[in-house]
Amino acid sequence: MQYKIKIFGGIDDGKTKGFFREDQIQSAIALMTQKYGKDWAYDIIEA
Repeated sequence: MQYKIKIFGGIDDGKTKGFFREDQIQSAIALMTQKYGKDWAYDIIEA
């Protein structure tokens, strides 16, 4: 199963990022936190 990450806040507010496997989600969130800082939230949705 694949998942998308929906972003709330920051410069990409309302956008949805990529298609991730369950084992890739934490690393994707860590990379986005490095890039955007901690001024955003997310929701994980099934793709």
